[in-house]
Amino acid sequence: MGTRWQLRHGEIIYPLVEGISVIGRSRQAGVPLDDGLASRRHAEIEVNDEGVFVRDLGSRNGVIVAGRRLDPEETYALEDGDQLLVGETRLVVVWRGRDETPTLDAIPTAPPPPSLTSENLDFVTGAGVPYETFLNEAERAMGQGDEAKLESSADLLLETLSVALQQGLPPDAPAVDAAIEHALYLAAVRDPTPWLVRLLRVLQSGRVPISIRTLSRIERIVTERGFREPAALWSYVRTIRPSLEAEGPRGRALLGQLERLHRQTSADQTQLIE
Repeated sequence: MGTRWQLRHGEIIYPLVEGISVIGRSRQAGVPLDDGLASRRHAEIEVNDEGVFVRDLGSRNGVIVAGRRLDPEETYALEDGDQLLVGETRLVVVWRGRDETPTLDAIPTAPPPPSLTSENLDFVTGAGVPYETFLNEAERAMGQGDEAKLESSADLLLETLSVALQQGLPPDAPAVDAAIEHALYLAAVRDPTPWLVRLLRVLQSGRVPISIRTLSRIERIVTERGFREPAALWSYVRTIRPSLEAEGPRGRALLGQLERLHRQTSADQTQLIE
């Protein structure tokens, strides 16, 4: 089983693979940052049998770990919970364990778990309950117009669906389309950034190609309501690029549309900072 090290920046999760990944503004970086104070190849992070390590690549603004700036080319051993400051981006090191995520066969299917309520929600973990349960809860909440319950059930639906996609659920499964609908609805009526980030993370985890309809709806939400995490969009673009390029003209057109949206959100965010 592979490593379960991650870097987290707010809602964005960067899974770390065995070997070396570059952190920086480069489009080829394993951990791409939308940060004007980060160098294109700012640092590298290495995962091996001994743990996880970060190394400053001689960046202009350096890497700060545990309140100390690393020396150029210095290698630092990281632990769960350590925080890295790269430019203005704070990354948290997270170890999720090797057996935390069950396989689909390990997810219980009967008896069904209790309905999610304020009394029992704290005792339910997304990884331990079938995503169908949360899908049913979300559908019921939508029908009842209960947006508070829809938020809680849709959040858990996206989390468990991400696990299922990584374990082999087909990207064209009906549950994926339903989850997209709920996430886009909540992005339109709530703060759009957290819900679009959650949605992009699910699409990325299953390498789910985005449809023209879904992309058009995301563009409309972003244009009307804004989006504060362009790095999440770029992370998805990097993951899905080979699949879209393999589709020929249609896929390349979608890829170009995604890249334009990323440039737009990046420019909008830069203007807000300035």
